[in-house]
Amino acid sequence: EYSDEEHTFSAKALLEKFEIKISVQQFNKKMISAGFLEIKTRKSSKYRIDKFGAGFTCATFVMQILNAQGIKIIDIQTWKYRNSDTIWQRKILEYLLKSEHISQAEFDKYQKLLGSVARYKPSEVVYASIKYKPNQPCQQKTLEPLAEELEQEIIKYCV
Repeated sequence: EYSDEEHTFSAKALLEKFEIKISVQQFNKKMISAGFLEIKTRKSSKYRIDKFGAGFTCATFVMQILNAQGIKIIDIQTWKYRNSDTIWQRKILEYLLKSEHISQAEFDKYQKLLGSVARYKPSEVVYASIKYKPNQPCQQKTLEPLAEELEQEIIKYCV
């Protein structure tokens, strides 16, 4: 229901797998305060209303797992929005609406954010984790050309 991927793991399973010693509730609170999750309301399988977080991309999930361990690989304070972010975000929103992962009301709400929310590409997060030095998070201007090079190498092998 929450992912179209073949196999996913719960936050609890991932925290245990990576031996991160915080509860799922603490993790969710950190994700919400960092802006990676938002509070949503849904019916549970037991027909009561539950609140849960939603909003991770694969890249922001990895960043937040590392952040929870005190490892800040990207300087998010200096990260700038790019025009290409809107194109990707619009495609993702349209896919989520078409596949009924979000409602029209949610689509309309998120569409208002287009053009104001920066994106961290998976290739940028990969390179940031490779280039990471303690207390020296990577800058966007450093990561963008390296990530582009990585993307081009991947394309060569996939074509």
